[in-house]
Amino acid sequence: MILKDELARFKRNQRPFAVLMMDIDYFKTLNDSYGHIAGDEVIAAVAKILSQSIRSVDYAARYGGDEFIIIMVETTADMALKMAERIRSQVNDMRYSANGQIVSVTVSIGVVQCQQSDDATPTAVFARADSALYEAKRAGRNRAHYAT
Repeated sequence: MILKDELARFKRNQRPFAVLMMDIDYFKTLNDSYGHIAGDEVIAAVAKILSQSIRSVDYAARYGGDEFIIIMVETTADMALKMAERIRSQVNDMRYSANGQIVSVTVSIGVVQCQQSDDATPTAVFARADSALYEAKRAGRNRAHYAT
């Protein structure tokens, strides 16, 4: 609903917005190695970083098991990529305790700026962001990738 509203606003007044799709690298391995409670704690810690990183006008939500979506209103690709890198760095710098062991976690982030020609529907925007996320993973993870 939020993305649908933002897309309508974009079509009406041409103000840019960006979507970041993010997931925790090797999350299944973390769950398998340390248990689901540790996995849930990591998700909560990453969510806290997101909520502290975005502006009050932006939106962040858990999208799936270990995936998050961030909608950044009135934001260009450059601004969104800087935010993605800041989030990526903060997650990378955190250390998490799992079953008495210290675990480091990384994230991969796909970044897109809404485009008049490509993004007629929320599904199209999500598909481009998802594709950018998978490019970040293919490029080695622990990175943000911008898709034109």
